[in-house]
Amino acid sequence: MGARIDRLIGTREARAAHRAARQELAEVSDRDRRAGLHDETDEFVAANSKVNAAEKQLPRWRRLPDAR
Repeated sequence: MGARIDRLIGTREARAAHRAARQELAEVSDRDRRAGLHDETDEFVAANSKVNAAEKQLPRWRRLPDAR
């Protein structure tokens, strides 16, 4: 039954990687906002790429609409 649940909601590792990537993106976004930067920085693009890669490891229904 564990494999069926993993297919349904994603593995623990995939969910943890997605949470960590989204947290990193939030930290980079907050730091850039506090610094007054309005353009996308290289760090922001890298963090956003990590989020996109992590979302692809989740089941389709758990992904954000633009990650399909």
